[in-house]
Amino acid sequence: MKRHVLLPCLSLTILLILSACSLLPQEKQRREAPIQQQESGSIYTFTPVRQGPVTQTVRATTSVRPTLSHELAFSVSDAAVAATFVTVGTQVKEGEELARLDTAELERQIQDLQTQTALKDLERSYQKELDAIAIDRANLELQRAGSAAARAGQQEAVASLQKAAQAKEEQLGVEYEALSLELSRLEERLAGSVLVADMDGIVTKISADRRSFTISDLSECLLRIDAKNALDFPVGTEVTVEHEGAEEICTVLSPSQAGVEEDGCRYLRPMTLALSAASRCSASFVAAQEENAVYVSAAAIREEDGKDCVYLLGDDGLMTIQPVEIGIRGDGVVQILSGLEAGQEVILSY
Repeated sequence: MKRHVLLPCLSLTILLILSACSLLPQEKQRREAPIQQQESGSIYTFTPVRQGPVTQTVRATTSVRPTLSHELAFSVSDAAVAATFVTVGTQVKEGEELARLDTAELERQIQDLQTQTALKDLERSYQKELDAIAIDRANLELQRAGSAAARAGQQEAVASLQKAAQAKEEQLGVEYEALSLELSRLEERLAGSVLVADMDGIVTKISADRRSFTISDLSECLLRIDAKNALDFPVGTEVTVEHEGAEEICTVLSPSQAGVEEDGCRYLRPMTLALSAASRCSASFVAAQEENAVYVSAAAIREEDGKDCVYLLGDDGLMTIQPVEIGIRGDGVVQILSGLEAGQEVILSY
């Protein structure tokens, strides 16, 4: 009987002990890096910490800015563009035709006006002959007049004819001049309907409506480093400019030194490179160099809490954060000033 009572009591006691244990504070766990231990079979990629030379090179891509450019545009605004004979990059000679407007209606107006002007000139000549004949007849009558009264009357007639002839000549002259001026205006418009290059050069820009063209002389030009990269290129620095396998050493110029308006950019003046309007050159110089630097792949540098670090794999298989202080940056590598030593292995990917 006692044996049956003790068994339930013993079971209850064990349950109470286990419950009490679960309420006890647990041991504080060790803080791990954000990257936890990988599952079985995971592969880490490591990169070694090396020691050797690190060179920091500053690079930028430049664009061509001609030192001499002319913008040409049609003076006629009410005629459509009929034909364009060049494209951007076309080499042109002075006097070469660039584009032409549709001048069919203008040529018709000029032809009509030429006819009117010619007829008005004939009218002037014919009227002048008629008036001369009338005045000659009046002078003959004056010579035949016997009496003083007759001569006086005939003199008045001659004077009246001369006055009328002069008035007609002046009026026809005004009309002829008006036609000639209008003809000259239309002929100027016709001349303005053909756009020609005013110097030897290269077409560097054509407006969307094909009414404006820019011709540039690229025999002397500048290379522009845009404003976002300008601060990386101090004025006076010698840089290497590369274009299609050719190199040239140029000095960085300010806008005033380059002879252009202040625009926040930097300029180079190449002398030997064969450039076109669309040329894109690489400008570079060595900003810093360390001959015996500790360095690691730039891809291995991480950031935790706003500070540079790398990930290392501990003996327990956990990735840990290792803060580092970085120095100069080379091509794909970063100098490590503190936090790592040559020969260590850093996690590159996981």
